[in-house]
Amino acid sequence: MNQKLNFLLMFVACLFFQVAMAQTVSGTVSDDSGMPLPGVNVVEKGTTNGASTDFDGNYQISVSGGATLVFSSLGYATQEVAVNNRSSLNVTLAEDASQLDEVVVTALGIRKETKALGYSLTEVGGEELANIKVPNAINALQGKVAGVNVSQNSTGVAGSSRVIIRGSSSLTGSNQPLYVVDGIPIGNDNNGSAGLWGGSDGGDGISSINPDDIESVSVLKGGAASALYGSRAANGVILITTKSGEGQKGLGVEVSSQLTFNKVNTNIQDFQTEYGQGRFGRKPANADEAFDIGLSSWGARLDGSSVPQWDGVSRPYSYAGNNFDRFYRTGTTFINTVALTSGNENMNYRFSVSDLDADDIVPNSGFNRKTFSLNASARMGDRLTSSVNAKYFVEDGKNRPRLSDAPGNPNFTVANLAPNVDVSFMDPGTNEDGTERQYSSNTFSQNPYFAANNFRREDTRNRIIASTSLRYDIMDWLYVTGRVGVDHYTRRATSVEPFGTAYRPLGAINEDERRYTQIDSDIILGGDYDVNDKIGLSAFVGANKNSIETENLGQRGTDFIVAGLEDVGNTQNQSRSRSYGKRKIGSVYGSLELSYENWAYLTFTGRNDWFSTLSFPGKTTPNDEFYPSINASIILSDALEIGGPIDFLKLRGGYSEVAGGAQDPYQLALNYEIFGQGHLGNPLGRISGGQVPNANLVPFSKSETEIGFDIRMLDNRVSLDFAVYKNHTPNDIFPVVASVVSGFGSALANLGEIENKWVEWLLSVTPFRSQDFTWTTSFNGAFTEGRIIATKDEDGQINLGSPKT
Repeated sequence: MNQKLNFLLMFVACLFFQVAMAQTVSGTVSDDSGMPLPGVNVVEKGTTNGASTDFDGNYQISVSGGATLVFSSLGYATQEVAVNNRSSLNVTLAEDASQLDEVVVTALGIRKETKALGYSLTEVGGEELANIKVPNAINALQGKVAGVNVSQNSTGVAGSSRVIIRGSSSLTGSNQPLYVVDGIPIGNDNNGSAGLWGGSDGGDGISSINPDDIESVSVLKGGAASALYGSRAANGVILITTKSGEGQKGLGVEVSSQLTFNKVNTNIQDFQTEYGQGRFGRKPANADEAFDIGLSSWGARLDGSSVPQWDGVSRPYSYAGNNFDRFYRTGTTFINTVALTSGNENMNYRFSVSDLDADDIVPNSGFNRKTFSLNASARMGDRLTSSVNAKYFVEDGKNRPRLSDAPGNPNFTVANLAPNVDVSFMDPGTNEDGTERQYSSNTFSQNPYFAANNFRREDTRNRIIASTSLRYDIMDWLYVTGRVGVDHYTRRATSVEPFGTAYRPLGAINEDERRYTQIDSDIILGGDYDVNDKIGLSAFVGANKNSIETENLGQRGTDFIVAGLEDVGNTQNQSRSRSYGKRKIGSVYGSLELSYENWAYLTFTGRNDWFSTLSFPGKTTPNDEFYPSINASIILSDALEIGGPIDFLKLRGGYSEVAGGAQDPYQLALNYEIFGQGHLGNPLGRISGGQVPNANLVPFSKSETEIGFDIRMLDNRVSLDFAVYKNHTPNDIFPVVASVVSGFGSALANLGEIENKWVEWLLSVTPFRSQDFTWTTSFNGAFTEGRIIATKDEDGQINLGSPKT
C-alpha cells in the first residue's frame, strides 16, 4: 500500500510541480532562399531534450542555462548555435546533401543520428499512420517497413494483429515483438483466440493505442538494435512515441474526424455455383432429406427444377445468388479526436480525448473505445526536467465474431451453404417458442441469424498506461535519469449460449475477469563527451526492474433453470476457477559509442537479465543470461569525400546475442491444487496441469549477424536501404508429447533449433519536388528463408496444432 501511495505522490508531483528557472527559446528555421523549413530537429546539445519545427518553420524549446542548440534536417548542414540567454533565435540552414543527420528514436528512448546506427532501423511518422486511420494503428505499418509482416484477423475493428519481424524465432512462442510506449514496455497479450473447435478473438494490447496520438513509430528489427531490452526483445521491438506539447506557443486545438465504411469483398471469393445441395450427385428427394443433408453441396448440376428444401418449401434448383451480400451489412467506423496543446517557458502539455465507435459487418456486433491521453513536461530549474505520460482507455466489445468451428459462428454457415440455398430464408433464427430454428439435422451447424442475434458475447476493459520520468543534468555532458511506468487493466467478459440452442438445449454461461499489471522502472547514468576535435564518446549504464502479475477469475454455469434469465445463479451446474502468475526480471545494461570525425562509429552494448521464473532450489543451470552486441557504421561519402550524384553512402554491420522464452512462471516444478473433499471430509489434492516440468529449463538463445548499406543520390531524390542478415536460434522451448502411461500429456524441453536468413530492402524515389508540392513513393521487399534445423533428440511427436477439416 505504501509503495502505491509513494508512486501516486511522485506521479502527481512530477505533473504539477514546476519552478520558473528555465529559459524558453523560440524562432524560425529557413533555407538559403528564406523559405521556412518544417520538420527540422532542434535538440539541446548533450541531452535528449528536443523539438521540431512546424509547417511554417517555427519552433519553441525550453533549455537549461548556457545551452547550445543543434539544428539538423535531411539534406541540410547541421548547425550548432549557442543560446547566450537569447529568447528568440532564427536560423538559416544551408543545403548540404552529404550531411544527412536525421535523428531517430532508438532503444530506451534515446535519440541518435541515423548515420551513427550500425543496424537497420525504420521510423514511420505519425502522420503516415493517421492519414487513413485504422482502429489498430499497428496495421498501418503493413507495407511501410521492410522485413516486417503485419497480418490481422478478419474479426472486425476490435480484432488483434500479428507482427513478425524477420521470421519466426520459436516453434511455439508468440514470435511477436516487444511494444514500448513512451519508454515503457506494455502488455500485448491476446484476450482470446480460436482453436480447432472454435473461439473468439478478444483483441490484443497494442490495439488500445489511438492513431491520432502517435508522433512516430520506430521499428528495431535486428538483435543489435534491440539487445538493450534483453530477453523480452528476442523478436524485435516496436517503439511508439506519442505526441506532446513541445514547441507549442500558446493554446492550440486539434480536431480530427473520420468515417470509414466496411464491406465484404465478394470479388475475391471463388465458390462453385454449378452443383447444388445433395449427396452422391443427387438432389434432395424431400424436405426431410434436405434437412438431413444440411451444408453438403455434392448434389446434381443446377438445372432450375423445383426441389424441396430444409423448411419444406420447394424452390428452383438454381444459383440463389451471393449469400454474403444478403447476410452481412455495411459496417461503419467513426473515429473522432479533439486535442488541446499548450506551452510556455516552464511547461508544456497535450491533452486529447478520442472516441471510436464501430458497427461491424456481422449483424449485432460492434466495438467502442474511448481514449483519454495526457503528455506533460516541465523544467524545474536549470538542470532538472520532469515529464508525465498518462493514457486511460475504456473499451466495450459486443458480440465479437466467432471463428473456426460452427457452434456460435454465423460465418461458418454463410460461407458453406449450398449455392441453391438462400440464407435470408433462415431469418428469423428462432421458432415461436424462442428455440433455435434449425436448418440441418446437425445440431452443431448453427442457424446464422440465431447465432448473431441470440448468442451474447460482451466484454469491457478499463486500462491505464502511465509513466513519469525525472532527468538531472549533473554537468553539461553528464546526466542521470529515472523512469517508472505501469500498464494495468481489468477485463470482464460474459459469454452466453442461450436457452434453446440446438446443440445445448438448456444453455450455458461463462463469466471471466482478467487482471493484468506490469510495472517497469529504469535508472540511467549517461554522458556525451568530445575527447578532442576528432574523437567523441557517448556512454551510459543503467538498471531495470520489470514485474508482471496476472490473475484470472472464472465462473461457469450450464442448464438454465428459468428460460431467459441469463445469470450464473440461474444454472443447475456451476463451477469456478482461478489462476495466478507473477514473474520478475532484474537487469543491468550499458552502452559505449565511439565516433571518429563524425564518419566512423563503433558501438558496444551489453545487458544481463536475472529471471525469477528460472530460480529454483537444486537447479543446475544459471537463472541469468548476458546479451552482448557490437555494431559499426562508416560514412564512406564523408570519409572518401565522394561527390557527383552520390549524396550519402553508409556501410554498416552488427552482431548480437539475445535470448527469449522461459517467461512463464511455475514451469520448473510440479504444482498442486485442492479440488475437493475425500474420505471423512479430508481435503483432496492433485497435481495441477498435464505437463512434465523441467527443472533445468533455460531461455532459448538467438544470435544474429547483419550487414547492409544506405545510399542516397541525385539530391536525395533516390535512396536505397539494403540489409543482409542471418539469425540462429538454438534451445527453443516446446512441449514434447509424453507417454500417456506417465499421466502427463507432454514435457517441456530445450530441443528446437531454427535459422532465418537473407535480404530486405527499402527503395524511395522522389519524382517531383517543388516549393509547394513533393511526391515521394517507396517500394520495400524482403526475402526470408526459415529452416527448422532440429526439433528433438530422439524420435517422437511434436504437436503444433491440427487443421480444421
